[in-house]
Amino acid sequence: RNDGADPQSAPRRPVKIERPQPEKPITEAMQQGKEPLRSFSDLMQFMKQPKPASESVETPKTADPVENAASSDSGSPSDSQGHDSDANSTALSLVEIPPLSEFEDRLKNAISRGANRAESLHSESERKRLEAEELKKAHSKYRLALSDRIEIVIKKLIDMFPGFRYQSVFNESGWGSACMRDDLVIEKGSRTNKYSRFEIVVRPVNEFNVLDIQAKGTIADKELMTRSLYQQIGQVEIEKFLKAIDDWAVSYAELYATKRG
Repeated sequence: RNDGADPQSAPRRPVKIERPQPEKPITEAMQQGKEPLRSFSDLMQFMKQPKPASESVETPKTADPVENAASSDSGSPSDSQGHDSDANSTALSLVEIPPLSEFEDRLKNAISRGANRAESLHSESERKRLEAEELKKAHSKYRLALSDRIEIVIKKLIDMFPGFRYQSVFNESGWGSACMRDDLVIEKGSRTNKYSRFEIVVRPVNEFNVLDIQAKGTIADKELMTRSLYQQIGQVEIEKFLKAIDDWAVSYAELYATKRG
């Protein structure tokens, strides 16, 4: 131990100085990117190698979208309107617009069809109205003829059974004639009245356009007879109606004679 000794007088260790190793050049395959680089030194060589002439040419600078938007906004309104009108005219030129004459033809045809339909509806309505009037006239003609026959038959029935009273019928049930009577009956010392009635009417015309006749017969407060006959007005066989009126009167006369006896 050498206390207080001069540090400079101490012996120095020898310093080993390493000489830099020469760089190992990268291969042509590495330069072309076909082989991987081995070290950082290879990477530095790869970066320092001269670029081909085709890559040294500057590429044109792409316009910034923001700059384009700014430049378009800074343009005059007339330019913008001009571009819009050009675009619209181009779009319209691509669309095939039918000629106006075609529309006019369609419009005229539609109006003509509507007029024909209205005329047809009017004609149909008029036809139905005239038909209804003709049916009413025909019904009235049949009603008058049958009413006369009904009156004759009812009066003949009254002649056969004195005590019946004649009555003309003209109400909501129809047009026709009737005969009626009250018979005094004494049973077990008590007196009662028994009501009898016979009626034939022609029913009013209805929506079914039929000729309809009906008969009802009551004897001693009991309704014992109900008859009816109807046909379409356009298909009426008047002889059937006249015969039915006669037959119904005969049937009532027989029933009344039986019950009275």
